[in-house]
Amino acid sequence: MASKHPAKELTMSEYALEQTDADETFSLWEASVEGWRFEVLLRAGYPAALADEVARSRADLHLAADLVLQGCDPELAARILL
Repeated sequence: MASKHPAKELTMSEYALEQTDADETFSLWEASVEGWRFEVLLRAGYPAALADEVARSRADLHLAADLVLQGCDPELAARILL
């Protein structure tokens, strides 16, 4: 990540602060994506606990939703995906 102050050499604490800002921004984005995935899975028919587990994983969201929408039991779909 490029420094906010390219002409100035950063101290360790300034660098750490910039990294913290970037980490917080990424964490907010990641939480937003997981929330969206959770909503998609709920609408597809997953119970909340399974929707949360699958949403937080790297499972293919479209496949996860399609399995349940086509009649697969959500428990079995989660076992297949995870």
